[in-house]
Amino acid sequence: MRKLIGCGILVLSALVASASSAWAAPIPVGELTFTANECEDDCIFGGFFSIVNQSGANQQPGVFPILDQVDFSTITLTIDGSPVLLTDVFADGYNFDSDPIFGPSSALIGGAAPAGPYTVQGGGGFIGGKYLFSGNFFLSPNNPVNVGDISSAENESAIIYIEGRRIERQVPEPVSLGLLGSGLVGLYLRRRSAKRS
Repeated sequence: MRKLIGCGILVLSALVASASSAWAAPIPVGELTFTANECEDDCIFGGFFSIVNQSGANQQPGVFPILDQVDFSTITLTIDGSPVLLTDVFADGYNFDSDPIFGPSSALIGGAAPAGPYTVQGGGGFIGGKYLFSGNFFLSPNNPVNVGDISSAENESAIIYIEGRRIERQVPEPVSLGLLGSGLVGLYLRRRSAKRS
């Protein structure tokens, strides 16, 4: 009997553990782009940087999976080592465009990510559920947006990510637990009857 109960507890523990395991991964939340100005022979190469929040109303299934709007008010943009002052446009909106910048070579994204929780849509390689975010906004593969040779006009872009961890825990349904319990009782009664005969 003790062995049977011990076996049942092990099976139940494995069932609960597999159902509640967390899943962590970089989650795409937006895009950083550089749009080059058309430049004649005499001009200094330049353009402007844009940050687009692709969560909430801007969410795209399978590409940008976050259904709730992520707060971008803490995001930072650094161009050639110098921080760019971002307006409070991200408090209510989804887009930021920098002033024209002449002769840039690279840009980085940073700033503390909001914790959440946020709802992530499943599909496209993402496991759906509620997620908590940690760390900073970053570009993958965590490299700057290189805008190429400053004598040429090239457009560049990179995806902005946040590290996310799924916190939604699915516990076994009462029906599944009932079936497991019935099975254990059945095994016990079968062994008991076998010992009597």
